[in-house]
Amino acid sequence: MYSSETLKNLQYTLLERTELINELAEIHHARTKKLLNGDKSLFDVSSVFNNLKYSVLQTIDNARDICISELAKTMGFTLPYLSLLISQLEQNNLVERYQKDNNRRTNFVRLSESGNEFMDKMKNSGDVAFHELLRASLSEKELLNLTNIYDYILAAFEKKPLPAEKKGEYDFFALCRQLKEQINAESRLLNTRLILPVFMGKTANKTKQNIADNEVLAIVDENSPIKMQDVAEKIDAPPYQIGRIVERLVKGGLVLRSKLPSDRKVVILEITESGKNFIGKNNATMQILIGKLVEHLNEAELDKLYRHMTAVFKTLRKVISVNSLPAEFAEFSA
Repeated sequence: MYSSETLKNLQYTLLERTELINELAEIHHARTKKLLNGDKSLFDVSSVFNNLKYSVLQTIDNARDICISELAKTMGFTLPYLSLLISQLEQNNLVERYQKDNNRRTNFVRLSESGNEFMDKMKNSGDVAFHELLRASLSEKELLNLTNIYDYILAAFEKKPLPAEKKGEYDFFALCRQLKEQINAESRLLNTRLILPVFMGKTANKTKQNIADNEVLAIVDENSPIKMQDVAEKIDAPPYQIGRIVERLVKGGLVLRSKLPSDRKVVILEITESGKNFIGKNNATMQILIGKLVEHLNEAELDKLYRHMTAVFKTLRKVISVNSLPAEFAEFSA
């Protein structure tokens, strides 16, 4: 068993990973929207909660024919939570529930006609957008090395044999698609093994919290005191949605809400002692789950995992840096 310090460092490493992926996702999201001629996306890619809805769509799309209970098991969700996501996707007219003639007791789910059109658009435009981001910032050798590193990381997390290292020349577009699939696979694994058990477990349910609530709570904790409007901007959510979440957090005693004396229209949020304790319990639970995630690795293997994740961070920062610059200056950033 690893020391608490080691597990804490691992937690910080995974948090850094999430922040970098979210930054990359925001840039990719903007590029994809541009390719879609400015169509408004249904999902805020920087939000963990909404990323899960897109993961549900991807899993349904890949399965083509799956019952809801099997979908919940595949994704590691509880049935009530998955039903909530499916209901929201039904409201967007992206999925539909149905029953088979030979099995009227089991509920199945599939993409609707609009859902199929949406996924085709997102996949095609998303692949092109991701190719543009990587082509502007990485050489083929760097991209190939990155996919090999991700092979190791996924194998380490999933307790699987390491695939043979890729060498030689590869199609750049194919490597981009593979990397996107690897990042998505890693995100699904971490959501299932770490995020959901912490934020949808017994502790979370007792305080009526969900993933979106915890996302807001974490922002308040890191920036307390903070304007409610600033919280909404950080997760790109409409004010009414943040208002509902804040109302739950205030009722739970986790956040203190007040008005700015100089401007009564401005709402200020502060973390309470109960809120800090709640986050502390979540962190402790997270570290236990991280320990289980890597318990099969010895010290040398864990050190190699650290080094590989550090290499990934360095490369992702380069991609983000290059693609965050105005187009006319990007060529001078390498």
